[in-house]
Amino acid sequence: MELSEIRTELDRLDTELVECLSERFLLTKKVAEAKYAMGKPLVDKEREESLIKDRTMKFTQKGINDPYFVEKLFRLIIEESLKIEKAHLKSLHLK
Repeated sequence: MELSEIRTELDRLDTELVECLSERFLLTKKVAEAKYAMGKPLVDKEREESLIKDRTMKFTQKGINDPYFVEKLFRLIIEESLKIEKAHLKSLHLK
């Protein structure tokens, strides 16, 4: 495979990654509404730790054996999700 073909494939995967993250962040708004309706706090440390542990295991199964990278990546996603949840509830005048 030539460099240009590899880069084209990387671009395609990056586009998929953007689409997946966009979809995930849209769902975050629904999560915020559900948490609010159930009287649950936005932050759930137990869920976060479970998610990070699970994603680290999945990455390891795919041959990516860098738990620091996986934790950093998902902590960033979780942090952004929390910002979106807070902003969404505020826009609905709920918090």
